[in-house]
Amino acid sequence: MISERPLSSVRAIPRGLALLASIAGCARGLPVELPARSVPRPAEPIAAPVAATVASAPPGAPSPPLPATSVSATLIDLPVEGHRAAVVSVPPAATSPRPLLVVAHGAGGRPEPHCAFWRELVGAKGFVLCPRGVLLGAYAAPADQGYFYPDHHALEREVVAAIAALRARFGAELDDRAPIYVGFSQGATMGALAFVKRPAAFARLVLIEGGVGESDEWTIDGARAFHEGGAERVLFACGRPTCFTAAQRSLTYLRKAGLEGRVVHAVGAGHTYGGAVADAVTRSLPWIFEGDPRWYGGG
Repeated sequence: MISERPLSSVRAIPRGLALLASIAGCARGLPVELPARSVPRPAEPIAAPVAATVASAPPGAPSPPLPATSVSATLIDLPVEGHRAAVVSVPPAATSPRPLLVVAHGAGGRPEPHCAFWRELVGAKGFVLCPRGVLLGAYAAPADQGYFYPDHHALEREVVAAIAALRARFGAELDDRAPIYVGFSQGATMGALAFVKRPAAFARLVLIEGGVGESDEWTIDGARAFHEGGAERVLFACGRPTCFTAAQRSLTYLRKAGLEGRVVHAVGAGHTYGGAVADAVTRSLPWIFEGDPRWYGGG
């Protein structure tokens, strides 16, 4: 269980105030469930899922199976200069360097369950790096403490420092070319604001219940610069109708910029990382990994 809070609607608020509103909004409301140990399975259907896709596969084409994974990866704390320790899922020793997936939680969240969730999904395929952020509520009991990112510049600095620390620690075991970025709520919104630019720090984005355009993260010019800077594709995952509406609009910007994108909507799920939203993200992983043999089809 992870307590991360709903993202308030901020489309009509100026950029600076919108970011503050997103922090405040994530700190109130209903708790969000995030499965920490078990991979979400498609046994429970998503209510009326809606998917919008760009290129890559003909309509109605079946998705290829997920790459085989192992959950033998280990979670460790990684000291990061100038920041609190990140959490890392470290794959077992392999014959080739392993790729990188970075995961940012929402305001009031913690990195541990997010890293554990993605460890279950990618297993020994790669490193999963989860920056911690700044403590939210210093007087809370340790088990109840959450974290947030003060703004997208702070998130960018922490992610860059965490990747540098990971590179220094693991050296040739890490292949940090064309990494993947995953963000939930505040981590998605601020991740889009921080990393959708040229050159692209991340080749692929998974933006869950945030970063879809509700805070003006996307423009045609921005999407074009992101694509020209080396980005390849973006997945928007929503549980709220307003998230889905914004994501559909932003998807048109991706199309016009020549960038591949997809929207998945778990109708009625709400502002959550778990449940039907997690199922929708899991089912989309073959599309996210497609074309990168390090994740998909690699050893």
